[in-house]
Amino acid sequence: MREYGGYIELESVGNQCSEYHSGIRTKCGRASLNYILESVEVKKIYLPYYCCIRVLDPVWDKAIPYEFLEIDQNLELKELPKLAAGEYLIYVNFFGMKEEYISKLGNEFKDQLIIDNTQAYFFKKQTEYWHFNSCRKFFGVPDGSYLYMPHSYKLSQPTKINSEYKVEHLYKRILYNAPAGYQDYNANEMLLDHRIEDMSSFSRYHLQHIDQDALAAKRLSNFQVAHSILGNSNRFDTSAINAGLYYPFFPSVLVDKKRFFQRNIFISTLWGDLFERPQTDQFSFEKEISTYLIPIPIDHRYNAADIEHICSVVLEIINT
Repeated sequence: MREYGGYIELESVGNQCSEYHSGIRTKCGRASLNYILESVEVKKIYLPYYCCIRVLDPVWDKAIPYEFLEIDQNLELKELPKLAAGEYLIYVNFFGMKEEYISKLGNEFKDQLIIDNTQAYFFKKQTEYWHFNSCRKFFGVPDGSYLYMPHSYKLSQPTKINSEYKVEHLYKRILYNAPAGYQDYNANEMLLDHRIEDMSSFSRYHLQHIDQDALAAKRLSNFQVAHSILGNSNRFDTSAINAGLYYPFFPSVLVDKKRFFQRNIFISTLWGDLFERPQTDQFSFEKEISTYLIPIPIDHRYNAADIEHICSVVLEIINT
């Protein structure tokens, strides 16, 4: 039976393409954020509670004070912070759907805004704010991120190239299946710290030999298929069709995600550690999203028939 979701296997390479992104290369999103924090004087960070906790690794390392913020049904901040000099807002481009809202934030905060585009790899505008992405979430490579800076900043490409990474999981998914390489996948994740280093030569080579525009179009098409089937049952407005990391299906019914695994559909939980953070009596909506959300894989491994199959299984499970 075919597998759906989970980490992406090693990419097949074709003819060399022009590099899709023009930003500063680093080895991961946290390294990109660390480079930003090294380049400006930061007194405090604000960020949504609904985010990957590991984004705070460089913030903790520098002992920078931070404050979590609430989001609403539209995945937008309930209340905008009043930023003093040296204070910065990190906002996540949730599922690649918040470009219009980010434009408003950019007008408000300019270079005091940092956008986490790890769910929106194909966003590559030169802006007045900072933004960075993640390569391995979108392609079968072990590392990589691109950092974009406001026009008034000039950062140099890191000279040290990342050499601490694993690729066994990328091969094992091709030769066997996703579970066979899962330990290697986790081992690679543990190697990706926030030290400021260039992405590996391995990842850069593969990214230079992938038609990324074609793969973005495929994600966009797959998102559209999922939206056409699930949009009317979705508590999120997904009418802003995009080529993000997942199709975020937020149903009113709670389902056991193990039921998807039994059907060879690997559905992630974003982010389960919300319940382990100190603010146990706050951020109830964020915890509800993490509990109910079904992030549906829409990447370039799949066609319309695959997405239709995944969505039919989703509807079957939530209705039984």
